[in-house]
Amino acid sequence: MLHNKLTSLAASSDQLRIKIVATKEGGAITGEDRLREYVTDVYGDVNSYDGRPTDAQIARTDALGRELEDVIQEFQKLTAEQLPGINAALTKQKLNPIEVIPESDWQKQHSTGSQPQSTSKPTWERD
Repeated sequence: MLHNKLTSLAASSDQLRIKIVATKEGGAITGEDRLREYVTDVYGDVNSYDGRPTDAQIARTDALGRELEDVIQEFQKLTAEQLPGINAALTKQKLNPIEVIPESDWQKQHSTGSQPQSTSKPTWERD
């Protein structure tokens, strides 16, 4: 039962991840673009343009921000629905629960020039 719940959570998390980053092997040559690549494109366009950002660039940035917010809300809904039951089952089996760190803590760990804070529990990150 717990195995099935964990497998379902992993599959759902991967579906959200696919919305954010290209996942096909081969890197840039696959032509697979996701939010990360779109943001990179807009950044490059704005950075290489000699004037103020164009209305189209601003609109694209706003649209990408909304898409990312949608993914964030999907993730929050997913974890709110599935983690309590999974964590209860993990705790029952004397295993550590799955913790979602607050975005502010993640930002602190990933800000320029800072090193991740050491915690008593290891953290893993993909991408």
